[in-house]
Amino acid sequence: MYHVEQFFLGKVMRMFDIQSYFEDCEEVKARSYSGRFMYGKDCLGIVGSIQECMQAIARIIARIIQEMYDEVVNYAEDLADDDDANELERLHESAQNITKTLLSYKQDNMGYDVILYWPDIEYKRKEE
Repeated sequence: MYHVEQFFLGKVMRMFDIQSYFEDCEEVKARSYSGRFMYGKDCLGIVGSIQECMQAIARIIARIIQEMYDEVVNYAEDLADDDDANELERLHESAQNITKTLLSYKQDNMGYDVILYWPDIEYKRKEE
């Protein structure tokens, strides 16, 4: 089951740039993080109060669902066969997977703030 989830996670991450969504959030600061048992591997993390982090996650889930809804509305005009219905089902599954992924964070304390991080979401460093 883990490999199937990893496959869908990779597919969903290619559809949506989760890191840039968090970087656009005013509530939290997106950064790289290497959590416990990650052995130096960097992943995406967000820093803020737990309330700020939860607000950011909720906003991103809402944004993704809105983007998917817009895609479906545009796509629905051309629905003609079972392949199209299957594509809509895949979009629905993607929305479920991204929600599950964003709510499956790990957490560490950082003074007054927390960092929520996702070991399976690679942090992409900006090229300067």
